[in-house]
Amino acid sequence: MYKKIILILSAGLCSAAFAQTSDKKAALDALFNSIGMNKMADGMSTRLKEDIKLGVSTVLEGALVVDKKLTNEQKKNLVPKLEKSIPSLQAKVGGVFDTPEFKKAFIDEQTAQYDKSYSTQDIKAINTFFQTESGKKYLTEQGKINQATIQNLQSKYMPIAIEDLKKQAIQEVNKVSASTIK
Repeated sequence: MYKKIILILSAGLCSAAFAQTSDKKAALDALFNSIGMNKMADGMSTRLKEDIKLGVSTVLEGALVVDKKLTNEQKKNLVPKLEKSIPSLQAKVGGVFDTPEFKKAFIDEQTAQYDKSYSTQDIKAINTFFQTESGKKYLTEQGKINQATIQNLQSKYMPIAIEDLKKQAIQEVNKVSASTIK
């Protein structure tokens, strides 16, 4: 008898938890649609690509420094030619931020941050009435959520982009040195 009651209660609790989770997901989907989360992901992609472009000359310099095949004099002579290759490298870097995986990671990270910060009711209220107390909470929490998303995604994707840039920088050093030093 007790086992039957426990099974019935357990099934009811599981169903309630699933319904709450799917209700919260539906509320988040509606909110994300309303606030243009896909456009936010595109904006983040653009921002991170611009950030990595700023580091191209530093990474290129690092590739030249670690090159063991060239003498210091040869390296010094390559600098002007390598400087000319910076715009080309800048155009190539950050491709990881244009991938569907990055966009999905952005949406997933936003979902996790919202899930931690808001209840299902809060999300529904925010989506409907930005002037309610829940709407005020949204405005307060949004900056923290964006900051956490930026930090988490940068820590995951920036190393990938930097490694890609390093490889391209080494290739550029090799290409320029091969055409210069014969």
